[in-house]
Order: sequence, then C-alpha cells, then structure tokens
Amino acid sequence: MPTPADAVLNDRQTATAQPGTDPAALPVQVCLIIPAYQPAQALVELVAQLQTELQRRGLRAAVVIVDDGSAHDRGPIFAQIRRDPDVIVVRHAINLGKGSALKTGINFALVRFPALLGLITADADGQHLAKDVAAVARALCDAPQELILGVRHFDGGTPLRSRLGNVVTRTVFRAFTHRRLVDTQTGLRGLPIAVAQRLLRMADSGYELELASLYAETRRGTAIRQIPITTVYEPGNPSSHFDPLFDSLRIYFVFLRYSALSLVSAAADYLLFFLLYRSTGLLLLSVIGGRLLIGWIYFIIARRRVFLSHGDLRRQVPLFVALLAASAIASYGLVTVLVLVFLLPVPLAKVVADLMLFFANFALQRVFVFSREE
Repeated sequence: MPTPADAVLNDRQTATAQPGTDPAALPVQVCLIIPAYQPAQALVELVAQLQTELQRRGLRAAVVIVDDGSAHDRGPIFAQIRRDPDVIVVRHAINLGKGSALKTGINFALVRFPALLGLITADADGQHLAKDVAAVARALCDAPQELILGVRHFDGGTPLRSRLGNVVTRTVFRAFTHRRLVDTQTGLRGLPIAVAQRLLRMADSGYELELASLYAETRRGTAIRQIPITTVYEPGNPSSHFDPLFDSLRIYFVFLRYSALSLVSAAADYLLFFLLYRSTGLLLLSVIGGRLLIGWIYFIIARRRVFLSHGDLRRQVPLFVALLAASAIASYGLVTVLVLVFLLPVPLAKVVADLMLFFANFALQRVFVFSREE
C-alpha cells in the first residue's frame, strides 16, 4: 500500500519536465524566494521576465517576494508585481533583515508547496538576470540533492570594494573549509529541500545567514555545484542595502567565532594552570588539571558552534578525551623542554607550548573527533 511519502516522491518524479511537456500543465517544481527591501523597478522587470525564461527550460515555478518592511512609497512597485498570477507577496511589518526575510519565504514555500523539488533564492537589486535564475533552477531540478551556486567572476569592471570583499571572504572560507568556491557571497542559490529546512533552524537573521549556511553545508559534506552567471553592477549599486563595512564585519564574524573559542579556552586553561602551579608547584598536575577542568566546557561548545557536528557522542567523547590527554602530555613535555633546555620561565614556556600545539589540536579535532557527517 503506498504511503504518503511515496505519494510525495511520485509527485516530485512526475514534476520533472520531459521533452515536449507544456510547462503550464506541470505542478510547481521550484519556488523562487526574493527578499525585497525598498526595491526599485529592477525587481518588476526581473519578475516579468522570469516565467518566460523558466518556460524555455521546461520549468514551472512559483515566486514568493518577501517585502521586508519597505516604506509605503514602494507600494506601486509591489502592486505591479502582484499582477502576475504566479507571484505571491508576503510582508514583514518592520524591516527584520535579509536572513529573516529568506526564512519567511522559505517557510511559506515549504508549507504552501509540499512537493517542491527545491527552492531558488535571488536578490531584488537587479544583480541577477532572469536567464541566470532560470539556469540555476534547471540545474537544481536536474540534481535536486546538490546545492547550486550562481557564481560571479570578479574582473576589472567590478567595483573595488566588492572585488576586495569577495577575495577576502573566499580566502578565509577556504582556509576554514579547504573548499575552493568562486563566490561565497552570491545570493543566487538553488537549495535542496533538506538544505532549506536546515537553514530555517539557524539563528542568524541578517546577511551573514547565507555565509553561515554555506559554511555549515560545506562542513556537512553537501555536494555543491557552481554555475557561472553574469556579473551585474549598477553605478554606485543604488538599490543594494548591503553596507560594505558593517555587513562585511558581520559576515566575517561567522568565521571569527569559530576561532574565538580556542583563544578563550586557551586563556582559561592558562589561568587555571597558573593558579594550580602557584599553589602546588607541581608542573604535571597543573598542566593536566587545568586542561581537564576546561576540557568538558570546550567539548560542548566546540561540537555545536565550532565544528557544527551532529555525530555520535559515544564515538566523539572517547576520541576527545584521548586527544585531551595526549595534548596535556605533549604540553607538559614541551614546557619541560622549554624550561630545562631553553631556560624559559614556566609561565612563558606554557604560552609557547600551547601556541605550538594550537594548529595541531584544531586539525586533529576537525579530522578525527568532529569529522563531517555525509
């Protein structure tokens, strides 16, 4: 007897366009989510061109525009958009940020269209062409388990602040993930259903949500496909509400928080070591005692906030304890060598030893303890 899950699966399979299929006769296959705050006429033009481009690729899509608390003077813009029968406008009473608008649109689409193959996110500022949006949608329908990125190429015609910002972000991203992505800040993405559902659970609400989600999916091992798209920049980019200073800092904070825990833990570990060594004079006890006292707090935070791990605790805890013990022994050995051979004072030797072990500990945790789950 077919189950409800089988019915949904069958709906998704039959929704894939076949040669000669009339797109208007198809159920909605993908839903396009566009967060919009104070949009210009470019949004109207994008919406007007979308269905034509989608139909050329044998697709049928719904469009959800999330008005993120725009002023009343943008009423005529949204009135024009509402004339399209395939467009739904959802409104925030106040401006909540791009991340919140994306979540609102994604949640609405998943509830309204439960048999979707996936969702497409795009920006409202004129930087995404209808043909590129349709290309990403087609790629997602062809491979609904892959995260699709519409990536721009930043040449000499790209404004310096945008080119520099993307270079810095993708360099830092690669350093943390060992994954080379051309454009980590693109807003044009094809989201598999599972990716969209995980995005809804994330705490971020601004521009940083997209980067945080991309980082999480890369760590999880989600397949990512990059599709080149046209790079469009209006002079001065007047319709964009991305602040190059403050929003970039918020995006970079997504990465900074992943290294901050190690620094805070190291400071706490050093303080405990210093207090124990001052009161007992026993080097081994001080090194191991400080490491064990701070270790369990570090494990909880590192697992959830640094490595975004969802693995089996029964496997991770023994591995972490073993690494913690090995790290304490290595720290004791290095401190001893630095004191006896290089004649460093014990407090300074402890700092030098932990700095030497910092990157080794991070790599071992990332590869063995909190390894990514497929």
